[in-house]
Amino acid sequence: MTAETKDPAFHYRQAFLKRASGDLNGAILDLEKAVQSKDSQISYVWKLTELYCEGGQYEKAIERIDGLLSHDPGNQEYRKKKIEALRQLDRSYEAFEEFEKGNELNPHDPEWLMEEAEFLHDAEKPGEALDRIARAINLNPEKPEYRIAKADIMLELDNIHGALNEVNEAIRVMPCNPDNYVLAAKLMDELGMHEDAERHLLKATELRPHEIIRYQDLSEHFEKLENFRKAIECHDRMIELNPERAQLYFERAGLKEETGDVQGAREDYRKALSLEPRNPQYRKRLERLTGNP
Repeated sequence: MTAETKDPAFHYRQAFLKRASGDLNGAILDLEKAVQSKDSQISYVWKLTELYCEGGQYEKAIERIDGLLSHDPGNQEYRKKKIEALRQLDRSYEAFEEFEKGNELNPHDPEWLMEEAEFLHDAEKPGEALDRIARAINLNPEKPEYRIAKADIMLELDNIHGALNEVNEAIRVMPCNPDNYVLAAKLMDELGMHEDAERHLLKATELRPHEIIRYQDLSEHFEKLENFRKAIECHDRMIELNPERAQLYFERAGLKEETGDVQGAREDYRKALSLEPRNPQYRKRLERLTGNP
């Protein structure tokens, strides 16, 4: 055995230094020397697979990962890396087989099922993706993000009622997340459940009273219903939170025009222009109302 391969730790350190300096090929060569030693460690092999993938040497990465899996077939991290390499090589069928092997070896791993669901969704197999998500939910029904993932696919399949049921379940599990209330409200609006949608949007503002986006969502709801006065109230609150944001005055001015409040609209256009004097859109709107900014 040569001196080069007697100390794998030395080559591992060299590989680390070379990678840090941008020498990926040099790092790979040193790690290969470390791995060839009789004193090699699994961590060296794993790092080598990562560098192979980084360098686009996916076939070599797969070969090394197969060796790791032969000793530890239940290791989902190894299998996930192999799937990533297979997908880079457009070997999707083999990647799917690896997902299924992972399910067989770890049948109670909901995160693995969610990974597979994402893979199936990308492969334009929404039905199979929903199946995996449903299985993940059965294993861990208190995980709201699983419900939201299921709702997203249901929306793609135009199943709005089903999506809303899943979002409501997510809210039940985690009632402090305002984004889920907003998502539920948007679905409710599509289903004509406008009063329920308003209640959910108000709950979102209650949970995050200092976030402008919460009032923006509520304003958009009112605008769709042509309830411009309530939309203006939302903008009043947004301007309280951020009085230096010109766009908010501009938006409120447009809403005031809808209610016939020309004077109020003119004042808001002037305020927006004072905050952003070079904005041609603000100037054009003001000139349309007054002819003299």
